[in-house]
Amino acid sequence: MMNPVYEVFERRFCGYRYCLWLRWVLVLVVSLVALLVPNFADFLSLVGSSICVVLSFVLPAMFHCLVFKDELGWKCLVSDGAIVVFGFVIAVSGTWSSLSEILAPKA
Repeated sequence: MMNPVYEVFERRFCGYRYCLWLRWVLVLVVSLVALLVPNFADFLSLVGSSICVVLSFVLPAMFHCLVFKDELGWKCLVSDGAIVVFGFVIAVSGTWSSLSEILAPKA
């Protein structure tokens, strides 16, 4: 997950070269954020269940249908549709669970 972040930072600050010290600094900063921000795990759960599920299940299946719509048979369309529906169900249920955990009163 951090590889695109590394590449953007390396392009910006190291002139398209591999930069080990910059990668170490980024890992340190991300680790400090995870340690110092209260309830960071709940926020990470919310982002993972809402955004990452859509990025990994829904969008690839939808793009596959859009790009190859003239060449696909009904079996492929049904399987892509099932993946999209599954992704939406998982995203909604995960987002609901994460929000209920975040908004629940803490004792």
